[in-house]
Amino acid sequence: MNGPVSNASARSASSNNASSRAGSTSSDGSANNRYACFCQLGDLLGDGDFLRQTRHHIHRNPELSFKEFSTSELVANRLAEWGWAVTRNVGGLGLVGTLKAGNGTRSV
Repeated sequence: MNGPVSNASARSASSNNASSRAGSTSSDGSANNRYACFCQLGDLLGDGDFLRQTRHHIHRNPELSFKEFSTSELVANRLAEWGWAVTRNVGGLGLVGTLKAGNGTRSV
C-alpha cells in the first residue's frame, strides 16, 4: 500500500536540491533553506484520503494508555510497507523506524 511517506519520499528525492527550494521563505519572509531536505506539507496533499482513513481507524479503535497494541502494530506495518527497517518492542510497545538513505554511516 502506498502512503504519504513513500509518495512524499519519492517527490522529495526528485527535488531534493538547494536550487529547487531556493524560493522557500520563513514566516518573516526571509529565504530559509534550512528545512529544504525534509518532507514539506505540500508533499502530502495527494494523500488526504489515506491520512483520513488512518486517523479514523485509530479513533474508532481506542486503546488505553500503555496498551496500544493495535496502534503500535498499525504504525509498524505502515513503516515496513514503506521500506523502513522496524525495531519493535522498544520499552514495551514502542518502536523505532530506520530509513536508510545512501551508504553513509551518519544517522540522526
